[in-house]
Amino acid sequence: PGMAEARPHYREAKEAMPWLGSLHLRRIDMLCHTMSEEEKQDFLHELHAAPPGAVGPIVHARVEALPFLRKMQFFAEVSLAGAAPTQEEADNAEAVKNMTPEEFLEQTGNRAIAEQVRQRRVAGGGALPRAEEAEAGAGMRVGGAAAEGGKEEGSVFSQLWQNMTAVSTLAMQMTGNSLKDRPVFPDAKLRPDQLEFFRHNGYVTLEKCVTPELVSYAKRLINRRLGEGLNQAEAPLFKNHKAGLGFWPKDSGSAPIMNLLYESPLATYAQSLLGNYHRVHFGQIALRFPGDHCVRGDTALGRALGASPGEWLPQPNFDRSWHVDGLPRPGMKELGMDESKVMQFTLLVGVMLSDVPEDNSGNLMVWPGGHLKLQSYVLERNDPRAILETSLLDQPPDIPLDIAPTQICLDAGDAVVCHWMLPHSIAPNLSPNIRYAVYFRLTHARHTPGTFCPEAMSDVWLEFDSIRSLQ
Repeated sequence: PGMAEARPHYREAKEAMPWLGSLHLRRIDMLCHTMSEEEKQDFLHELHAAPPGAVGPIVHARVEALPFLRKMQFFAEVSLAGAAPTQEEADNAEAVKNMTPEEFLEQTGNRAIAEQVRQRRVAGGGALPRAEEAEAGAGMRVGGAAAEGGKEEGSVFSQLWQNMTAVSTLAMQMTGNSLKDRPVFPDAKLRPDQLEFFRHNGYVTLEKCVTPELVSYAKRLINRRLGEGLNQAEAPLFKNHKAGLGFWPKDSGSAPIMNLLYESPLATYAQSLLGNYHRVHFGQIALRFPGDHCVRGDTALGRALGASPGEWLPQPNFDRSWHVDGLPRPGMKELGMDESKVMQFTLLVGVMLSDVPEDNSGNLMVWPGGHLKLQSYVLERNDPRAILETSLLDQPPDIPLDIAPTQICLDAGDAVVCHWMLPHSIAPNLSPNIRYAVYFRLTHARHTPGTFCPEAMSDVWLEFDSIRSLQ
């Protein structure tokens, strides 16, 4: 039921062609995401003008025209969305599932890497000694994603998805991009005093954790993207998310963004805190612009607050409004998100790409120790879902914290690591500068990403191996 609201192309196609069933609509939606705005309009016009019986062949022709890898991803995405595969899609998936890694790499245009894999196989007497490690090691576990999508673990699409990921990971290893081959930072462990601070406060800051070069590469990418402007589909997302989660998906998973985590000590710090965690595939590009969460003096509210025409004031009660990432809250439906779904994770890792030297500069604002308050709230009611009910009805949730918030001031290259249940918000930005940051959400290896784990709300240290060792 939420598909029509969550996926704009699905809704658009349904409104234009109400006679189509959900399976056709899902395929159309997936295809539209591969097209430019002009191509999409031509495609929808062609579908609308066609008699109902011709829709299937038109969609099929468009799918066949996709590049090989995108076509395989399309099949998997359709399956994960809950659509049963056609026979041809199942046959295609079966063929890919049975490919050797080098055959798959050749089909996707990675001939040089395919040759390296082939030579490695010859040197190993017909075996790839690291292939199994590539699929399951270092937190790179993906089988749960397919199972979570509604497919049984042994299905064609589940196996296809795992095969694609294992081969992609193997290719990354061959080109030096795996966790195992990335820089090693043996000293990237929280000191005892930092662990104790994190335990009591739910966050800790790390100075000069990311090099100026990595910060520069990421910021250059973001500024280039800002300079290109926004198309019609992106504009409302930008207004609502401010370049947040789900915005600029191609850029969010690009090397300049991901290297902030994997080419810096941050990935090692996280592993020392959690133990093994699932590999992260994208970061949230989080920009806070001058005037965000502010009241302008030339508005009725500004005049009522006594502000002069050119003055900005913080929004009233901004220091009382908090949320927890992943918990449902009012307004999520307007952002195309499912209000009933808990998108739980374990650790929030933020990297500053600009200096935030003083309060009210778009700072991350946290309620120290709030994670323990929320744990107590859950335990008192003996029901982790109790927090979900108030989270959805009230913003902020109707839970007494009795804690003053702290605005975190950091320099570019500094990082902050937060417990996922730490209440937080964004401070007003009265400064003349954009606040640039990238956030990564890490999930412990025992927890399927994006799923509800009530035990981790009753025991906030369930997924923090280093903290559990102190208890």
